[in-house]
Amino acid sequence: MVATYSGAVIRTTHLTGLTSDMGAAIGNWLAGRSISKPTLGFQAIIWYCFCGGSAVGAFLFAKVGYEALFVPIAIVLTAAFIYNYVSDRLPEKREPKHKRRLS
Repeated sequence: MVATYSGAVIRTTHLTGLTSDMGAAIGNWLAGRSISKPTLGFQAIIWYCFCGGSAVGAFLFAKVGYEALFVPIAIVLTAAFIYNYVSDRLPEKREPKHKRRLS
């Protein structure tokens, strides 16, 4: 969803790739080259969410065990429902769902 709507090339699947991208941007900034501050800020948000999620997950697992998995399950399901609802109401015209299934 992020790559589709932001248009930015951000690797969100691997923390190491994200950290490398941020390091390169900071290095360019320190060398006096221009960088995309919104992209760097967005990468930082993703990085902190990865780290924060791991800390919260470890804490919850220590407290409630495998039931802690219900937290990310609820987050992903909520995001999926919201995305499905919002994506059908975006300003650009999309094919109706019944036509997509036929092709």
